[in-house]
Amino acid sequence: MPVELFQDLEELLQKEREVYSRLEKMVNEEEVLVQDENWEGLLELLQNKQSIIAEQEVLQNSWVSFSSFLDVHEGRESAAFWDAVKEKVGESSYTYLTDLVEDLRSAVLEIVAREEKLRDQVELHLGELRKKMLQVQKGKAAYRSYAKAGNISTLK
Repeated sequence: MPVELFQDLEELLQKEREVYSRLEKMVNEEEVLVQDENWEGLLELLQNKQSIIAEQEVLQNSWVSFSSFLDVHEGRESAAFWDAVKEKVGESSYTYLTDLVEDLRSAVLEIVAREEKLRDQVELHLGELRKKMLQVQKGKAAYRSYAKAGNISTLK
C-alpha cells in the first residue's frame, strides 16, 4: 500500500509538471505575440490555453481523493496532509515527493510572474490603442465641423 500511494502521488505530481511545462511554453508564445502586437494570435492562444487550465483543475481535484484516503481534512498545502504522507510512505519517499512539490511551486511562481508582466504589457498596449481611437474620433469630429462650415461631404 505505501508503495502504491507513493507511485500514485509521484504520477500525479509528474502529470502536474507536464501541464505546467505546457503552460510555460504557451507563456513563451504569449510573450512573442504581445511583443509582435498580434492580438488575434494572442486571443487564439488564450482560448487554447483554457483546455490546459481545465486539465490542471482536474489534477488539482485529484488531491481531494488523496486527502480522503489519508483521512486528512485539509488539502495538499497543509502540514497535516504531508505528515500523513510521510507516515505512510516513509522519510526518503516523502522527501522525494516534497522536492517534486517544491519544483512545481517554483514553476507556478515563475509562470504567474511572467503572466502578470504580460498582462501589464497588454494593458499598456490597450491604453495606447484607446488614445489612438480617441484621436481618430476627435479627428473625425473636427473634419465634420470643417465639412459643415465648408459644405464638404462628411465621413460616415
